[in-house]
Amino acid sequence: MAGLFVPDLIYNIGTTVLNGGVSMVIFFFVNKIIRPGKREAMEKISLYERRRRLITVLYERQNDTVGNLAFEFAVSSHTIRNDLRVLELEHPIYTKVEAGGGVFILDSSRLQQRRLTVRQRELLIAVCGALNDEQALLMKSIIGGLAP
Repeated sequence: MAGLFVPDLIYNIGTTVLNGGVSMVIFFFVNKIIRPGKREAMEKISLYERRRRLITVLYERQNDTVGNLAFEFAVSSHTIRNDLRVLELEHPIYTKVEAGGGVFILDSSRLQQRRLTVRQRELLIAVCGALNDEQALLMKSIIGGLAP
């Protein structure tokens, strides 16, 4: 009802404050006003790439909410929860449902990514020649994610 009498931007910010607090307002401002095109860029990434980016974001921020992550990656909260269940197997992630809850990383150390040596990379690139186009593309994306 209030949306009929108040401009959309003010209404959205007001309801965000009432529902999610200051952190939600900052998130809204950054993602809707400053970088509105970022959401479209995130829509066409693979499952593997989304999970890789998700864990990187969590290590950088140390915590976040499922809702914020779902919005940022342009997927549902259910999808983010599924991704978190998979990532929990390899990373120190935990979730808290009560007040002040969200998704947290236990270890504050930097993300330890596996890297290929130059020789390993060269060998895998050579192997790509024996693969079909789809497999070679997938292999090159894996190599790109592990390259120094």
